[in-house]
Amino acid sequence: MKKGIALVMAIIGVIALILKLKLRIGLENVSVLESTTRFLSYFTILTNLLVTVYFSFIYFSKSKNTFFHKPGTITALAAFMAFVGLAYHILLRHVWDPQGLVMILDETHHTVAPIVTILFWWLYEDKSLVTFKNLSLWILYPLLYLIWAMTRGYFSSFYPYYFIDVNTLGFQKAVTNSFGLFAIIVLFLVIFYMIGKWFKKRS
Repeated sequence: MKKGIALVMAIIGVIALILKLKLRIGLENVSVLESTTRFLSYFTILTNLLVTVYFSFIYFSKSKNTFFHKPGTITALAAFMAFVGLAYHILLRHVWDPQGLVMILDETHHTVAPIVTILFWWLYEDKSLVTFKNLSLWILYPLLYLIWAMTRGYFSSFYPYYFIDVNTLGFQKAVTNSFGLFAIIVLFLVIFYMIGKWFKKRS
């Protein structure tokens, strides 16, 4: 069952990412390199890419000693995907009305993948082995992402999300929002860690 879910999610992840990138390149009036770089400037895309790689390793890797098999990895990814799903439905859905294939791909990345990743964490993570030290390393991921998004935005004037857009909000407000997002993502990590520990105690 575990391997089957991992295979399906790896296949869906690869197809969804390729199709979404292809659609973006076709719609944007910029170079392929610029369009691809913008594509990889979204936290949603990078996190779904990480999850796709994770499920690929779970299915294809013969070794259990890879980075993606370590305790805490799926806990962190589930926390990030929970943030992706909630942030989209709370902050972005009202400013974005995709249709057709774009809508299907958006729902895949913002609804289906988060739900399945969280269920996979719930079913298969050995929560007794997860320590906050394991998860503390993952704090670097959203931090480095925000540094990347803000730095590239400064030089290119392209910001992936309106709530960190210096062009419209000003530097101070955008940076404040970035710190707020970082704090919320870290909070998600803490919540998933605590839920895991509570679950093991109850078990």
